[in-house]
Amino acid sequence: MDMFRYMKIKGETLLLGARGTLLWLAILLLSACATYNLGREAPEIHLTNIQILPRDGLEQRFLIDLNIINPGASNLSISGLSYSLVLNGRKVASGVSGRLTTIPGFGESRVRLQASTNLISSLRVVTDLLRNPEPVVEYELVTKIRSTWWPIPLEITEQGSIDLGGYSSSAKKFSTGKGTVGGE
Repeated sequence: MDMFRYMKIKGETLLLGARGTLLWLAILLLSACATYNLGREAPEIHLTNIQILPRDGLEQRFLIDLNIINPGASNLSISGLSYSLVLNGRKVASGVSGRLTTIPGFGESRVRLQASTNLISSLRVVTDLLRNPEPVVEYELVTKIRSTWWPIPLEITEQGSIDLGGYSSSAKKFSTGKGTVGGE
């Protein structure tokens, strides 16, 4: 039984053992997997609403509404996602969820998720806003989606700004351009 294989590269004959053969098979498999996802369009995720929930100790909780758009023809089955919200360059909230529905091809779904933050990190953002009272707050929503058919998470980032100039204490919500943001 011959456990060795011969391979000819540029006129040179190489002797490959069982390990070399497995290495070549692994390289072929990885390159096939890397090109498999190229034809699939990435979903879009938009922040549409933030609602402040009652505080629990040093932890502040939020309800975050997202609109997930599936621009592809096939269904998008999300097995889980993790997300973080950054305001003016500081991470203020994060969360995870595993209870999401399948989004049909060329469809969209609105999801409501809970996120939490440590009160200390939130105070840093508030302190920065009080020191530099800009009427515009820059935000970044970083979402990592895990699909039931693809083991590597897909990272999607949405960036934008929230104009606080028209926000008064009597207003409940204000616009991000793609939705509303505010508290009860």
